[in-house]
Amino acid sequence: MEVCLKALGLVLINDLVIQCRVHKFIDDTTLTKTLLTRPYTSIMQTYVEQLEVWTANNHMIINTNKTKEMLLGPLSKSCSPDELFIGQVKDERVAGFKLLGIHITSDLKWNTHIDKMCAKASTRLYHRQRSSAALL
Repeated sequence: MEVCLKALGLVLINDLVIQCRVHKFIDDTTLTKTLLTRPYTSIMQTYVEQLEVWTANNHMIINTNKTKEMLLGPLSKSCSPDELFIGQVKDERVAGFKLLGIHITSDLKWNTHIDKMCAKASTRLYHRQRSSAALL
């Protein structure tokens, strides 16, 4: 049953075509654009507007509470392209977020992800030890 639902989700978004790189996974869609020339002007707002049209045509709504913008690499420290808007809502620009189980940060370092995974493992080990001791 789960496989069917995932396949259905892929069918629903498979016709999404935007001029930037689109990464699709079930109900998550990530748009990416590389800024190469100075000044760093982004046309990402145009891509967001194309996404809005596609979602409206397919009777879907973009969840603005879960939508984030992040600048990656050295660009995140050196410049600030125009803010993005989804409809009338300003998109939140973040320094890091969790995408498909991986904690990504704007500096592209693994520290946050490793710290989160170690904390999660530590918590699970603690609970396992407590439940093992209770069984004895």
